Amino acid sequence: MLSSLKRSVSTLYAVLITSVGFGLLHISIGIPVIMSILFSFGGLFYAIVVIKSRSIYPSIVFHMLINLGMVFNGWIV
Repeated sequence: MLSSLKRSVSTLYAVLITSVGFGLLHISIGIPVIMSILFSFGGLFYAIVVIKSRSIYPSIVFHMLINLGMVFNGWIV
């Protein structure tokens, strides 16, 4: 989605839209609204990683590691 948006709008705007979208997407899996909005910062991090590395794979690895950490801490059941 980020790469598609970057073709139509500025990189900053594409990053902001996908970051907010990432956070709001978590509402659909039952995460509270406030937490989902905070997850937008995670989306910002992932978008920056994708832009800097020119690959989505490092962001996938980061997301998996963060989710694993949340599972081990009991935040995700």
